[in-house]
Amino acid sequence: MGPIVSGAMSRRVIRIEAYDAAWPDRFTHIHVRKLGSFSQQFPLLLRDYLRAHPAELAPYEDLKRELAARHPHDGADYTEAKIPWFWQTIRRADTWSQQTGWEPIPSDA
Repeated sequence: MGPIVSGAMSRRVIRIEAYDAAWPDRFTHIHVRKLGSFSQQFPLLLRDYLRAHPAELAPYEDLKRELAARHPHDGADYTEAKIPWFWQTIRRADTWSQQTGWEPIPSDA
């Protein structure tokens, strides 16, 4: 059996999930975003901010582990529970971007 691909589309993001029986424990999530849009710049800003502030990674990793244990079979609740962390962090990232003159560079994906 070949890969199984499903997808969802909103006005801002196309999300594709791919599954291959050869890799039963692995899914690939591909997000396609409009160049220059907020939904494209948000993850790039977050990526670059976290690279510049590696001390912020451990609390995020701890949060993800805690939420994965709390919501092992409910991806929607897991995702929803991360939202406060993202907004708190993106506020700091926005301040950092203004101080440094950050501009998005191409994705390294």
